[in-house]
Amino acid sequence: MKKIICKNTFDLPSFKEIKNHTQESHLVLQFPKNTIQTDISNTIENLQRELSDYSVFYAGNDRITVMKVISKENVLENVELIQKALKDYIQLSEQLRQNVTDEKKWNNWELTYEHFPHNRYENLKTGQSADFCGYKMTNLADIDPYFFGEFIQTSTHYPELSNIIKDRFHDTARILDALTTTSEINLLFK
Repeated sequence: MKKIICKNTFDLPSFKEIKNHTQESHLVLQFPKNTIQTDISNTIENLQRELSDYSVFYAGNDRITVMKVISKENVLENVELIQKALKDYIQLSEQLRQNVTDEKKWNNWELTYEHFPHNRYENLKTGQSADFCGYKMTNLADIDPYFFGEFIQTSTHYPELSNIIKDRFHDTARILDALTTTSEINLLFK
């Protein structure tokens, strides 16, 4: 992580400098205490507009974090595989939701983390993790990016996707965001 101290929200490094600092890790822009929230929000909007392949977000304590994420082009190049993974994820989540009490079928799955309304289960034999969601997933907004990224990275079925996801939450959030532009994605929820 690289940290740059800014005197105010106008005292930002250039976009080129930001890109250079985020090649290997993320960048934190630190502002003086009690910087006006509106100024920080406007700065985030401006950075997001100029840095389309980056996640830009308020990190608390008068800090903005900037990190490179998977490009939209890379997502669209892998859209068929991503859709297959998403379909498998939704199907497994739904099976866990409906059958998690069936000891015979699900005795290898263990609840390892609760984050309402999501529950993370892990297969003790394979290491595969999945999200048991407390409701039926009916659209992309129902998918938790972190749990979907974890599902991909713990599966042996998607090594190509696992290699392009560096940050489980931010890269997977970008993937889900890019998928909203593909019309066939709604077919997964039928």
